[in-house]
Amino acid sequence: MLYTILLLLAGCPSGPPSGDHIRVRNFVQADCAGDSGSVTESLVASPGSEAYTIDVEHDALGATCCVSLAAKAEASEGTINVTYTESGTPCDCMCRYDVTYSLENVPSGDWTVDGGNVSDDVSVP
Repeated sequence: MLYTILLLLAGCPSGPPSGDHIRVRNFVQADCAGDSGSVTESLVASPGSEAYTIDVEHDALGATCCVSLAAKAEASEGTINVTYTESGTPCDCMCRYDVTYSLENVPSGDWTVDGGNVSDDVSVP
């Protein structure tokens, strides 16, 4: 009994994630115009290399020029909604950015990753 309590206090995982706290990590934003050179917005979600993760490539994401972007994810009924926020001093124009990131703490199953104007379906083992 004491051993179980010590494991819980030490923060050892208690099993697969519940999906209540999906996190965005390794967020990378390409310069305005992006690496893909595409003007057509697209989102590709694939199972990550680590357990309970999804890798996301979102190309040609429209946002204000001269800003830094960040992402936040929330899950609801089989859909992970990703919202992007801008920070910094904006320029008076719009740009297309390519962003990549991983979603972690995603339970196994079928998911739709929704990036606003685009989405993709993925199965997490």
